[in-house]
Amino acid sequence: MPSKSSLKIRPYQVTDKAAILAIYAKVWGKEKAQRLGKIWPWKYDTSLFGMRGSDHSFVAEKDGLVIGFVGTIPAMFKINDRTCKGLWLGDLMIDPQHRGIPGVKLCKTIISNNENNVLMGHADSGYSRGAIARNLWMRIKKTKKDVSYVSNLFKRISIQGVIHDKCGSEFVARSVDYVWYFLKKRVADTSSGLVLDDITHFDIADKERINEIIASYKNISLKNVEHLNWRYFKRPDVRYTVYVAREQSHMKGYVVLRCKKDADKLNGRIVDLIAANGDKKTIRFLMTASEAYFRKLGVRQARAYAIKGSFIENELMGFGFSSHFVSDPVFPLLGEYSDENLFVHNAWCISFSDSDFDMD
Repeated sequence: MPSKSSLKIRPYQVTDKAAILAIYAKVWGKEKAQRLGKIWPWKYDTSLFGMRGSDHSFVAEKDGLVIGFVGTIPAMFKINDRTCKGLWLGDLMIDPQHRGIPGVKLCKTIISNNENNVLMGHADSGYSRGAIARNLWMRIKKTKKDVSYVSNLFKRISIQGVIHDKCGSEFVARSVDYVWYFLKKRVADTSSGLVLDDITHFDIADKERINEIIASYKNISLKNVEHLNWRYFKRPDVRYTVYVAREQSHMKGYVVLRCKKDADKLNGRIVDLIAANGDKKTIRFLMTASEAYFRKLGVRQARAYAIKGSFIENELMGFGFSSHFVSDPVFPLLGEYSDENLFVHNAWCISFSDSDFDMD
């Protein structure tokens, strides 16, 4: 009589990496699996906030073979002004032949092993393959409502490419684009007293100012100099442009930008954008600088994420961004919270860079 197959959920081990990447290749393709392999030490083995993600990650094993994985990224959160340790839930993958119970058990294990940590994750709620992960989270999360908290915001940066596609003339396209931009451009406030600083790392001298900016938000994924440098300057496969707005040498806010080709068209991302909650002058200054940077590189369209109803979303939309449905992501908070509108009404600040949104 054949022996019954055994399913086991256990902590991740270094020797599991090759099997995990093989599953990733089955789900997302070889190219994306190679990219994950390249950034793996940076993403999962770096110590952040006194933790390593790999130490809080789990695999599903059946008959001695790894068939699933859930990875975590260390984080610190401030929720209702209370600081607490937490984890962003990153990669969640199950071998296509074994989907179902292994995924549910992986997720339940993550929750039961982190009763003292805030667990936070995202999943696509639309029609992409990420909807599988989303359905899994919705089955096991403790919060009652499935609410989409994030606005996918887009802004046309240049119409030169569109005009060129229609008329075939580079001169006409460039001329029309110049007039279009000139008519729409906001005049920069030269009396603002702000100076733009293109930085190559976050300096420890800015530590206090970063803390002051973070403190203006009631709910936020905390950031410090070490974390920001890891996120934007130590990643091995992507180069970010980071601008800091300064007033008399004091940091007032920063923006992180990235350009990425999609279907042979260069698009821009506002990966991170922050200033003190309510500081419209700094946000507008940084958005103006971002638009100028994108236009210089020939970007057609820029994209950003912001919590619906937040100060950042209001400013982005006031600057010309509009919301579009794109597999609208949700942020399940895995825990019991009495306020079902926690994200919208308590000044959350979340961007592309949180969780693993910008890991592609």
